[in-house]
Amino acid sequence: MAHERYRIVTTQAAQSVVQVGPRSGRDRVLAILAIALLLIVFGLRLFAAIPGNSVTYDESVHVTRGFAALRLHDLRLNVEHPVLGDALAAIPLAFDPTIQFPEESIAWQTASHWVTAQLFLWHTNQRPQAMVEAARGSVAIMTILLACVVFVWSMELYGWRWALLSLLLCTLCPNILANGTLATNDLSLTLFTVMYLWLLWRFVHRPGILAGACCALVLAAAMMCKYSGLLLLADTALLLLWVWWRACRTDSSAPPAEDSPSATAPEETEASLQGSKSAGSVRHATARSSLLIPLAYFSGITVVAAIVVWAAYGFRLGTILTPVVETQEVGVDLDQFVRRSQPHPDERLINQPGDILKAPPPLPHNLRLKLLTRISVPAPQYFRGLIQNYMQAKGGHRSFLMGRVSRTGWWYYFIVAFLVKTPIPFLLLIGCALASAAVWREWDEWFILVPCAILVLMAMKAHIDIGIRHLLPIYPLMAIFCGRLGGLFERIRSGKEPRTLPVAVTSLAILVVWFAVDSAVVHPRYLTYFNEIAGGPKGGSRFLVDSNLDWGQDLMRLETALRKHNPPIQSIALAYFGTAEPGAYRIDSIPLDTDPSNVPLNMKPPVAGWVAASVSDLAYFGRPGGSLYWLSHYRPEFIVGNTIRVYHILAPGVKRSDTTRIPPLAPMHWP
Repeated sequence: MAHERYRIVTTQAAQSVVQVGPRSGRDRVLAILAIALLLIVFGLRLFAAIPGNSVTYDESVHVTRGFAALRLHDLRLNVEHPVLGDALAAIPLAFDPTIQFPEESIAWQTASHWVTAQLFLWHTNQRPQAMVEAARGSVAIMTILLACVVFVWSMELYGWRWALLSLLLCTLCPNILANGTLATNDLSLTLFTVMYLWLLWRFVHRPGILAGACCALVLAAAMMCKYSGLLLLADTALLLLWVWWRACRTDSSAPPAEDSPSATAPEETEASLQGSKSAGSVRHATARSSLLIPLAYFSGITVVAAIVVWAAYGFRLGTILTPVVETQEVGVDLDQFVRRSQPHPDERLINQPGDILKAPPPLPHNLRLKLLTRISVPAPQYFRGLIQNYMQAKGGHRSFLMGRVSRTGWWYYFIVAFLVKTPIPFLLLIGCALASAAVWREWDEWFILVPCAILVLMAMKAHIDIGIRHLLPIYPLMAIFCGRLGGLFERIRSGKEPRTLPVAVTSLAILVVWFAVDSAVVHPRYLTYFNEIAGGPKGGSRFLVDSNLDWGQDLMRLETALRKHNPPIQSIALAYFGTAEPGAYRIDSIPLDTDPSNVPLNMKPPVAGWVAASVSDLAYFGRPGGSLYWLSHYRPEFIVGNTIRVYHILAPGVKRSDTTRIPPLAPMHWP
């Protein structure tokens, strides 16, 4: 009986999963046509945007890791992230026999993932852009699958008509479109996160061995895409405890005699409750004893998921630190993890005196042996990367927000990022959905809201403020949540004020059209999307850079602009925020030094002629004391893709007459 009570106490929407699809034949045809149209348009937009972007900052290393895992069955490069997300993206490459891997290089032998990625993509093979585009196609397919999951879950919650609204919001979201066209692991994590929460919601509603096994498999997939997938363990524990608490509350009160709550008179219900205190106490105690049910569910799902992760790493048992790992950078991080000290700064990001950049002294020999080299753990590679991610989150990352630069970030970074990177109509729809839940006190979508809250809180606590992509799972979950607006319309239609229905329908139509126009205008440069609060893509660099705006995706557009310029620009000095090689895109360039220690003392331009600089480099180094500060005295001749500014420096020391139009930059603040 305890198991049965626990099973039926879920969200109000989950109690009526039946009859969610279209009933009549006409409705079925309309539903199929609408779904097919939305998915086809979504797929066309995804695949049309793939060829437009050059290889972005992180794509080269993600593709290389995935290829090495699939072709060579070697996971040594997968230190920063687990293997699954990269492997799924690299599936099209693994079956191409013409692709070679630099197995003889010292970089591969020492497992230097960034250098190996440069060799693999830009020197060993002749078509790096095509290779990355093939990997992007795999991610685009996963993005379409994500949209299908959004529709199915929303249909089971709110019915098929309002599930179409959720599907539309998901397919229009620029952040989903942007990351769905890049060969990284952010989208794969989002897919498995939403899929797992949906399966967990169904499992709680209808428990079973097969349903639990599906939950465990998808949970393991999320944990093997990114280490942030481990947050789903906390989501699972809280959600199962919430269901148990609801079971206790329901069981401690007398149920109505009939199917409808209004079938029993209020007086009779109150009398029955007053007259059965002892029976209610017994039922309450029984419900409390059912705490073993959620504990058993959580333990079973977690243990099976852990076994699946271990199986993916070949059921290996080993120590975290090995002689090979000890010679790599991760070995230093592991030392510092045990020492509970901050990681040493990266001299490419923050210029520090040489003595600070020296490696810390080694650990005492006995402590190293006990903690790192004697204790065997399952899947040591997984734990090795987890420790390094912890160190990175603790030590911070270079980040930019509204004119300021910091290594430790800001607690409100992702709040600002969400407000300026989310379309305003989407924000308004989310606000309406939250307001409707608050007004009628129908907080039933905990399987959506709790994971969103945990993800935001953990992102705010970490010191890695580099992109809204770290909150990507929120967008499909919020698209599903907006489906609850159907209940609002039903209340208006069946209420005492039917005159408000046309106003509500018109408002919804305006917001949807606004959203669609916003999404269409930014095509295919979805990565550069900013809403009207930030001034659109052109004003985005005042608020955020890095993967929010400029991730090195515009080298092809730069080459086109240089070639079509009158007269064509033959060579250029380039400060490029990315890992792609400009020569591969037929750009004759010399690298522009961004080392802060090489700033000209007289602030005169170190070069003359044509100069191009990424807005991310300008944000980090184009301020007082930065190596690109001298460019603040010049106005760009033109801007490529809102991410690369191109200047024409007439001669060293010559300032343009319109320099007064350039706003002053805030001073640099390194903590």
